[in-house]
Amino acid sequence: ATGLQAKQLAERYWLDVSYVRGMLTAQIEWLTATADRIASGDIPWDGPAVPDPAPQKDQDTTR
Repeated sequence: ATGLQAKQLAERYWLDVSYVRGMLTAQIEWLTATADRIASGDIPWDGPAVPDPAPQKDQDTTR
């Protein structure tokens, strides 16, 4: 945005640049934090996507 400011363009003409920069910054921060959590083991990355259900106990004990 500094080059655009040097050209003295009104801010309304480069708001989208500011928005895109903010979004990219947020995405980079999220990706970095998520990668760090995976690397530390805070988010397990192995095993099944859905854990096996607990075994069902047979409730009919009269047989």
